[in-house]
Amino acid sequence: MAIKLSDLLWQPEVSLVTHPAQTFGFGCVFAGLYILLAYVPTAVGVYENVISFNTWIFYPPAFVRLVAFLVLGFWSVPFIFVAQLMLGAAGFDPAAGFTSPAVAFATAAGAPLAAAIAARAISLKTDLSDLNGSRLLVLSIACACGNALFLRASLMMSGRGDPSTFPDYFSIIAGDTIGTWAVIYVLKWALTVFGRWPRRVR
Repeated sequence: MAIKLSDLLWQPEVSLVTHPAQTFGFGCVFAGLYILLAYVPTAVGVYENVISFNTWIFYPPAFVRLVAFLVLGFWSVPFIFVAQLMLGAAGFDPAAGFTSPAVAFATAAGAPLAAAIAARAISLKTDLSDLNGSRLLVLSIACACGNALFLRASLMMSGRGDPSTFPDYFSIIAGDTIGTWAVIYVLKWALTVFGRWPRRVR
């Protein structure tokens, strides 16, 4: 019995995204957020002054790759691809020296492909109703592993730079996972603070 690709790759069915205009709108928001989360650590000197020993060990935009896929499915890929190209052109990304269309596409496609396989493996519901912390951890690690594999392969095939300077798999996986969960906990903290903010009594 032949196995269909749809049997292996999970796709979301989120009620917020029901037609192409919404897909485009969400995609643009995710692309903007991706660029912002890459720019801010660069602008405040995190990569230069804090983790200059290994600039791959912390990558907050990885959070956007995962969330964009959970909302848009594989439609997230072109938006992240464009965001990655823009980061490379502007020099905001710590990996900008390696940026090329092939590398940008690998960065955009590797994580969601791995997440789709992992989501199918853990039987994640397409409406995300059973998405909890443990499943989110599995998905974030899968995204990081997929990105590490695709990124390393694309760097080697593109022939850009000295292979000895390429990031190792562990650095990419750790950096993506740490970056994803740093953003998750910042958002959790912000929502907690906002929830406790005193309301004006009418």
